[in-house]
Amino acid sequence: MPATVAMNWKVTADPAVAGIDVARTHKLNLVKLPQLGAVGPEFVEAGRFRVLYSVTPGTAVALGLNDEIRHYREVWDFVAKRKLGAIRNLELGGAKAQTLSPDGRFFAYKPQWESAVQILEIATGKKSVAPKLSGTAAKLLAFAGPLRLIYEDKGELHVLAVPGFTNQATIKPANWSPEAAWTFSPGGKYMVITRLIKGGCEAEFLDLQLGESAGVLPLVAAGTCRAVAISRDGQQLAAWIEGTTPQLKTWSIADGASSGQYGLADCAEQISAHESYQGLRLEWFPNGRHLLFGGHAVFDTVESTIVTAIGGDEKPLTAQRVIGPQQILTVDAGQLAVLDLSASMKSSPAGIAGAKPGTPPTSAPPQPTETVANRSGITLAYPEEVAWSAQLAKPPAPSRITSRGINLPVGNIYMGRLSQTMGMVMYTSSPLVLGENGLPTFEANSRFWLQPVDLKTGAILKPVPLPEARLIMSLSPSGGMVCVHNANGLDRVEILSMKEGNREAGFAPYHDAAPGPDQRVTFAEFTDPSHLLTTGAGRLTHWDFMNARAEFEYEIGEMRPELSPARDYVAVADPGNRTVSLISLASGKPEGTVVVCELAGESVASCAFHPQGRWFATISQRGDGGELRVIDLVDGTEQKRLALPISAQVMQWVGDDYLLLNGSILVSVTRACVVWNYGLPQGMHIIDSPDQRHWYIAADPDRTNAVVLRGVDLPDGTVLERVGAAGLKGRLLLEPGQPVSLDVQVADVSGETGFAQKVTSFLTDRFSAARITVQPKSVVTLTVRDAGGGWLVALVSEGKTLWQQSIDGRDGPAALLDYEPPKHAFPLGTAQGAGQSNLNVQGTE
Repeated sequence: MPATVAMNWKVTADPAVAGIDVARTHKLNLVKLPQLGAVGPEFVEAGRFRVLYSVTPGTAVALGLNDEIRHYREVWDFVAKRKLGAIRNLELGGAKAQTLSPDGRFFAYKPQWESAVQILEIATGKKSVAPKLSGTAAKLLAFAGPLRLIYEDKGELHVLAVPGFTNQATIKPANWSPEAAWTFSPGGKYMVITRLIKGGCEAEFLDLQLGESAGVLPLVAAGTCRAVAISRDGQQLAAWIEGTTPQLKTWSIADGASSGQYGLADCAEQISAHESYQGLRLEWFPNGRHLLFGGHAVFDTVESTIVTAIGGDEKPLTAQRVIGPQQILTVDAGQLAVLDLSASMKSSPAGIAGAKPGTPPTSAPPQPTETVANRSGITLAYPEEVAWSAQLAKPPAPSRITSRGINLPVGNIYMGRLSQTMGMVMYTSSPLVLGENGLPTFEANSRFWLQPVDLKTGAILKPVPLPEARLIMSLSPSGGMVCVHNANGLDRVEILSMKEGNREAGFAPYHDAAPGPDQRVTFAEFTDPSHLLTTGAGRLTHWDFMNARAEFEYEIGEMRPELSPARDYVAVADPGNRTVSLISLASGKPEGTVVVCELAGESVASCAFHPQGRWFATISQRGDGGELRVIDLVDGTEQKRLALPISAQVMQWVGDDYLLLNGSILVSVTRACVVWNYGLPQGMHIIDSPDQRHWYIAADPDRTNAVVLRGVDLPDGTVLERVGAAGLKGRLLLEPGQPVSLDVQVADVSGETGFAQKVTSFLTDRFSAARITVQPKSVVTLTVRDAGGGWLVALVSEGKTLWQQSIDGRDGPAALLDYEPPKHAFPLGTAQGAGQSNLNVQGTE
């Protein structure tokens, strides 16, 4: 009985090189086919290759003929729109073995009645000859990527290195015919051959570099394979199966596991190719979702249907080529032309309106292959304190986006992220619950999907299915990509293209750490279209994510990193959580340091860049609140310092004078105090802001079908009036340089006599280190009392408790003798400001 699973599997993803796809607006109006006599009847033209492409994805096309000496071909780079050269003075009439390298550098051919493969370097005209064949009947000649040339001789495959054309390997596949379906991986590392086995067929992956098998994959138990193709990212294999049950099948390259099966019986005639079609019979579009059958029929694997058939019933003979997300290169009226299929494919790509809002997508593309993270060439660095040299780039202009609320589908919302023009809200079909191990738990068969939102128009777009159990982490500035990680471990990141549905990359950043929580990715943000910042295991790493290659790595503290408005710097805390460094993403070096913490027991909490790049704010965290600093980004000088009765894990500038802490507490820099509080009874705050407003998602408690995404200007006119009328100004009752009284009344504990005096002496030393003297009858008194097996510490003024904290006594006397007392005291009500209002579906109350 034939095997049903992959055997001896050693295949890894081998993606195409970058830069081979064109934009939607790409035009080639001036590239005409050479006029080389009249076009003959079909049976004659079937042996003429007037349009010639490489087998693997590339940027070159050869136009014309070399059947006779007087004929010629022009070779063009259709992405760069430039002519690379011409192929002349050859006589190849009747020769089927003709091939072009993907970069257009070489043309290889075997004249029909000769027994040697010859190679022409197109730019120079230099010719090379491969080792002599055993005869004249070679049936396969092709470039496998830009680095290898493959030819067949009596069932053997010969692998030649490019450009030297020396023999790299000879492979003898068993029971194989070169007339059976075959293909290369996009990068040219593997050749996939197919063979018949006991009524069915299988595919074998041949490692062309090693000259050996890399795995065998059963395709179908009954039927024949018409064509095979590997997706541009090297992560999916597709096979077009013919027989009594025509079908398209797909597999994951990662493990050879089946990932899809689609019946083709109802569209067999639509997808059938011209019997002499000169192009690839099966070809993936870059999105990893659509395939081109026979150069004319586009099949959507998500919708499981044909979405367009180019040219109707007329099947093309001349090769067509996929060259972009929804673009095909074709010949029209004697010239090369880009055929844009976006109109006919508009209902299929991810991110286009059409699906019913709130309806979970029924399927997601296969999971990407995980690439091993590469840290070669870098060392783990420490963010040393340096003099200020940072020069931030000009921030992007605020986006012009809708000022009204955007109605969202109702459902289990996990998180929302915003780019300059796009919003992305993640939903799950069942609620996520945080387990004891710190990982989210969810019901079996739960679905995960993204709801894109056009922020310019407020339009709700088509939901985008996520691979199983993936959680959104971040959205690229353009909105074209999202970073997700796996819910079952939080230790891998994947980059998904929203426009095309591609899986661009996937890797585990911190699998070099000990298994467990240290491998979890705690932060991920795009810095540009090809780079990602991640944190985990106490490290910050800058990645070339397409290659999973680390460019630099630092030990960091607990503060969430913050990117500058132009994404050219990242702010991180040092491992001691005392300073914040600005690290240039271009150089990977610190270019400025802010000392945030000067007192014992104080640590860095968060920071924020002003959206126009004027200032930089940091806030510390300590027992009595935190200290906010405002730094001039031009020279790194401190402009303002103010003590606050609160701290924050997230800050946002809302205007030039105000910072919003944790999405709810409004602080005025000039007034040096909290001025207002905002509540969000039902909803969640969003940390991104494309237009300097504060964004959030709110639900209406009185309406079960009302969920709104909204941005609001804070503070509004009403709040400003009330703050002004209240005359608020920051005031401290205790701070370094001022005295404090001590009132310690605690009982002796086991092993400690005279415990109250020891505590008093200890606290006096602690205050002295912070430049606070202990004096009787001061404005503020620190009291310590026994309480429930521990102690209660409080700051009291005029008989009123300003602040208090409980200390657990289970750790014994050391819990109090090692305690760091508060160094600041604020008047009652300081944290409340002038009032409070709620954020809701309408805006602010």
